[in-house]
Amino acid sequence: MIAQCPACLKLVDIQHGHSDGDRVGLTCPACAATTWLGPAPAGETPPASPVAVAPPAAAPATDDPAPPAAAPDPAPPSTALALPALDVDDLADDETGQEVLEKFRALRRDGWHDDKRHNEFAQFALLTDQLALAGKAYRRARDADAGDAMAVAGTQRVLTLAMTKLDPLKTQRAEAKGGRTALKVALAVLALGAIAGLLRYLLGQMSDLGNM
Repeated sequence: MIAQCPACLKLVDIQHGHSDGDRVGLTCPACAATTWLGPAPAGETPPASPVAVAPPAAAPATDDPAPPAAAPDPAPPSTALALPALDVDDLADDETGQEVLEKFRALRRDGWHDDKRHNEFAQFALLTDQLALAGKAYRRARDADAGDAMAVAGTQRVLTLAMTKLDPLKTQRAEAKGGRTALKVALAVLALGAIAGLLRYLLGQMSDLGNM
């Protein structure tokens, strides 16, 4: 029994008691004081009775288990994919070419799977008149990994820009060729006119000779 000893005021567990007639004596295991329960003998002041203390109530049981702690959010997968080493230093030895190759290395290092970055690289190669060099770099990447779709697409992108650049040149050449043809025709007409005039002059001279 858990009780509070009236002598030392501690909560103690009293396991056994002893009787004395109508009374039961309980001994505190902490201070060894004995407390008697029951009617006191005539003329004796009854001692204070130990106060029983109820054990702490257990937490109520519940059918619903406690929700598990939320797991931390997994780290987002990395978008950077490991690419095999690619040496393109030998493709150009001039300053502009090396600048294009440096942008290609940066593209391969941290933007290879970004179409926007490939478009920016191709436009830079177009502005610096280095589309042929860009095509060589893409071909080397394609040779290193035949299944690299970005290398194949980059080669096609550079080829398309090169064809677009050639169209105005073709038009200029055609216009120049047309101008030369017109000049030739004009010269031929002038030559024919001169020959016709010469023939008329000769025929006139021959007529004059016949009349003499």
